[in-house]
Amino acid sequence: MQSLGKLKNLETDLLISNDIDVLLLCIELAKKSNAKIIFDAHEFSPLEHNDSFLWRLLFKQYKTFLIKNYAYKADLMLTVCQGIAERYHTDFGLSPLVITNAANYVQTSIVPSSSEKIRLIHHGIAMPTRKIENMILMMDYVDERFQLDLMLVHSKSAYYNKLEAMAAYRSNVNFIPPVETDEIIAFTSTYDFGIYILEPTNLNNHFALPNKLFEFIQARLAIAIGPSPEMAKIVQEHQLGIVAQDFKPETMAAALNKMTKESIDACKLNADKAAKILNAEENMKRLHNEMERLLN
Repeated sequence: MQSLGKLKNLETDLLISNDIDVLLLCIELAKKSNAKIIFDAHEFSPLEHNDSFLWRLLFKQYKTFLIKNYAYKADLMLTVCQGIAERYHTDFGLSPLVITNAANYVQTSIVPSSSEKIRLIHHGIAMPTRKIENMILMMDYVDERFQLDLMLVHSKSAYYNKLEAMAAYRSNVNFIPPVETDEIIAFTSTYDFGIYILEPTNLNNHFALPNKLFEFIQARLAIAIGPSPEMAKIVQEHQLGIVAQDFKPETMAAALNKMTKESIDACKLNADKAAKILNAEENMKRLHNEMERLLN
């Protein structure tokens, strides 16, 4: 109510609800100006952290209620991948437009790989549900060519300390300081593989199609992932690298060990082609078309 009071004199043609929590506010504001509403759902909020008992106890019913009773009132709904869009349709009869978390297009050169040393990079937030320890354990099974750098955003949590302790016993795993978001692609472009083994600990992790995948592509890296279906579709369609058969560290290591300089460089070349298609600019063209449709 406080936000509604502060915005009561707002006059606008279009309101964007960034996640479900502000959709009710947008609905009330739209009544005053007859504005159109875009609801960006991002992921599947009714099961957002379903692996947490506390979240299920406190938030699951609330998020489900909001989606069931208010999401249909938006003029356009967005989500990040086809699997989640289909789940919204199955559970709630909604039909979101898929707009991925693609990175901006970057014009950059492909850095050829080496036969002697293959550099792996994983970057992101140090969260226990992402089981980053699996990528550290993987390094026990790869051959001596491979080196893993972890560039993690963190607060000095017990989980991060655990990861550091695991890496301390392995000469082929390094922790490196995070760079600014707009520097990630340029920084990581000197690596060979972008890697992400994400166990499906909840529905959103199962259907994950994260910005880091698109940053790997813009950095012109080969990509190594577990069998996460949305990421796998892109990696396989564009022949970008490895989709392991399961999420076990040793399975990914075995797949990496089969890669040669020639096969890695072929994936990098395919990433260069994919970067021209899978980017934020292409997404914005589609979104602008939808916005024009709503406003005309």
